[in-house]
Amino acid sequence: MQPAPAFAASGAGDSPRPRQRLTSAQRLHHTADFDEVRRLGRRAETGPFTLRLRLRAEGPRRLGIIASRKAGPSVVRNRAKRVLRELFRHNADAL
Repeated sequence: MQPAPAFAASGAGDSPRPRQRLTSAQRLHHTADFDEVRRLGRRAETGPFTLRLRLRAEGPRRLGIIASRKAGPSVVRNRAKRVLRELFRHNADAL
């Protein structure tokens, strides 16, 4: 299996643009990380979405997303997660 290309095509005939994604340090990876946020963080609910946040003084801001089936079919959940990741990527320093 070949590694993913370093550039993502932006459309037909367009020049490639560099991929923009969260770094590994900006993501929650392990169940223990999610459990810590659930246990020690704050919670806000709106409709089918629940936001859990734990403020940290040290280290990079990190994001973990769990989308419940209550939010809709997988297409809707995945779109919401992409939008949230993009918002976080652009605004992580302001949080």
